[in-house]
Amino acid sequence: CLQFMKALQGENFPVEVRRFLIVDPPSWFDKIWRIMKTMLSADFQKCVHIIPNSQLGVFFGDGYRAYLPDDMSGGNCSTDDMIQDFIEYRKYVEYVATCGDEEDGEDVADKEGEIELGTP
Repeated sequence: CLQFMKALQGENFPVEVRRFLIVDPPSWFDKIWRIMKTMLSADFQKCVHIIPNSQLGVFFGDGYRAYLPDDMSGGNCSTDDMIQDFIEYRKYVEYVATCGDEEDGEDVADKEGEIELGTP
């Protein structure tokens, strides 16, 4: 839990968190949150908001529901499509990091069988 909290705050790698929303936590979450909160810096604690799903519109712009996963109440985006999109993005990022920019105009998606997640 402590390592996770450090990672959220950018202690393990560079990250900037401006807002961290905890949406519709279970009733027992408050007990755990009291412990977890002590592991966070005061600045990061200010970024954390525990809210009901009905308040998401306060934090996001118009049309945000189109980008929420469909396993969330009111979400309209296919969770499976979101996962696949993220995997394709990570493959691209890792490919560019290891091989440079796209070669000969080939689309990285065409190299899907050649690129494996987690390879340096």
